[in-house]
Amino acid sequence: MTAVQVLQEVRAAGGELIPEGGRLRMRFPSEPPARLQDAIRERKHDLLMLLRPLELPCLACGGTYSWQDSVGAQHCGQCEPDPRARYLRGVTLETLGNRPIVLRPPTADLAAPGSWAKTRAGAVVEVVLYRDDGGEVLTRSLKGERLAWYAPEQLSWEIDWGWGQ
Repeated sequence: MTAVQVLQEVRAAGGELIPEGGRLRMRFPSEPPARLQDAIRERKHDLLMLLRPLELPCLACGGTYSWQDSVGAQHCGQCEPDPRARYLRGVTLETLGNRPIVLRPPTADLAAPGSWAKTRAGAVVEVVLYRDDGGEVLTRSLKGERLAWYAPEQLSWEIDWGWGQ
């Protein structure tokens, strides 16, 4: 059984695993099955990795970026990038420049991340994310090498390109 499967089974049984330093405390409404207790002991190190608090660096690489999966387990963003965030590849805090951002279009007239747009110069770019008020769009060049911010009115959206005309 993998550590994620153990964690799922613990939660299905109404239990909770609490990391305390290098220890793992178990809390269950009733005595968990011996098989589950054995699996917890066997996967203790992996479970501690999954459940480590967000502010602690990764034990393997020292990175501080982490993400939470649908089970609630924490993953290092360096060692195990979030598969849901593929379009954030290459985005750094410097690129964001302290802008408050959103991953969904803030208004219905803006394209979803992953959509295509053209700049006034005719370059095709991929939409990555938005400033939270919709005033700027972060885009990635077609080859994926360059990130740039544009005002939405500086872009023509894929839906408006007139494909069959």
